[in-house]
Amino acid sequence: MKLRKLIKIIALNTFLVLSTATAASANRIDFQEIDTIDNLLALPASDLCLNGGPTSDDIDLILLNGPLVYQMYQNEPSTARMLIKEQSANIKARIKEKCSNPHIPSRKLTKNMFKNEDDVCKRGAPTKEEVKVYIKESDDPELNIDKQLQSMPYEYRLIMEEGAKLKGYTLREMVIEDIATKVSKSWERACADKSYFQNKEKDILTDHDKLTSSISPEEEYRITDKKLNDTWKGLSSKTRKSLLQSQRKWIKQQAICNQDAQCLIDMTNKRITELEAENAKG
Repeated sequence: MKLRKLIKIIALNTFLVLSTATAASANRIDFQEIDTIDNLLALPASDLCLNGGPTSDDIDLILLNGPLVYQMYQNEPSTARMLIKEQSANIKARIKEKCSNPHIPSRKLTKNMFKNEDDVCKRGAPTKEEVKVYIKESDDPELNIDKQLQSMPYEYRLIMEEGAKLKGYTLREMVIEDIATKVSKSWERACADKSYFQNKEKDILTDHDKLTSSISPEEEYRITDKKLNDTWKGLSSKTRKSLLQSQRKWIKQQAICNQDAQCLIDMTNKRITELEAENAKG
């Protein structure tokens, strides 16, 4: 065993009052040979979860091996002890969760699926776990998490890594978790709105969304506003560019309605007519 690691083991025994130097049993992986939490959590489940997985002592030793915590241990022992204790508990809980709930998604997302919003929503909005698997397996350069992390300043990345450990994650896992959460919630809203509008379209006449059923002014305004957005998107890029200044001015003028739904509906319907007229010219 390297001298530096031996010193760390002795220090951890003294400082944290732990028995981390206990030899691993023959039927249990020697977690003391793992240097980082990233490497620990990257182990296959067959190794990570064997006989209950790593002990708190194993995790503590790996945490102490981190450059930021090791330096903190030398300068501010009490702070290092608190940090290691909290990180260790969260990582232990995270491993227990991973070993008891594999979270294997039933659907495999593809890049082509995301190109058709209607198709995606018919199958149900992508779940967070499905998006996480997609990100991990994607060859899209924009989703290259490792490259993004490598581009971070070293000291900043170290600080973020310690923060990730407080949540029981590696930095890479935390970034993927955050992206997947935002993407899945965005799709939930998009699919919910699509379902809402598809149901309401049955009750809408072609004359600028005059309704045949009794719904609240707020719902009517929401539908009218959706039609305005669709009309705007349907314009050519050249037309949108020429109308951009007047569109911004119109948005500011909505303030005169003071949030009154009927006033907003009337203004929006009038604007739809104007945009449709411009579209006809193009």
